[in-house]
Amino acid sequence: MFCSQCGSQISPGARFCAGCGRPLASGTPNLARPTTIANPYRGKKLQIIGALVAVLGLLLIVASCPGAMAGGEVSGGASAGLLLGGVVLLAGLVLSAVGKFHHWYHAE
Repeated sequence: MFCSQCGSQISPGARFCAGCGRPLASGTPNLARPTTIANPYRGKKLQIIGALVAVLGLLLIVASCPGAMAGGEVSGGASAGLLLGGVVLLAGLVLSAVGKFHHWYHAE
């Protein structure tokens, strides 16, 4: 038997829930485990923000490439742009992956 309030397992004959302390009804016991409806949009905002940040990182990399390729060697400003673009791209990919994991983990 399971508590209808918190979902903790209740021993037969108990008058109170050991998990939340709620008094149990003396009527018909709740034998089914409580069901929850998963939010299908959980983690989607984080995925979208991560994708946008990744695109921004790609744009920074592309914008730094002509400066880096013009002279054959990477100048200080171009290398900083490439580094910043790479870091932003990586951060966007991580955010997107965290959002995907959050969505997958909480789906039931």
